[in-house]
Amino acid sequence: MGGDALVEVLSEIKECQARMSAKINGMGGEIESHLEAHINKAFAGGDADGHRRAHEAMIDMIEEKRKLRVAIQEKTISGLIWAFLVFAGVSVFSEIRKAIVGG
Repeated sequence: MGGDALVEVLSEIKECQARMSAKINGMGGEIESHLEAHINKAFAGGDADGHRRAHEAMIDMIEEKRKLRVAIQEKTISGLIWAFLVFAGVSVFSEIRKAIVGG
């Protein structure tokens, strides 16, 4: 093999490589458009940042509810302890008064 036959094979290889290169370059745009279409379908209005902000707002709201629940529980427990202490104090005072007055 040599001469014109070799030139013809090398020319075919070069043309094939040029077609492959063009096809690969063309796919870049297709991949980008498919990816953009997928994002637009996945997120309302294609707004990925808005979607992220919505999740962040939801997470903040859940955290605030958790903090409120903890505060309510703390106040409730504190109130019950104070009510018990007042009840115990009044009971002790009443018994002491009965012992002094009524004997």
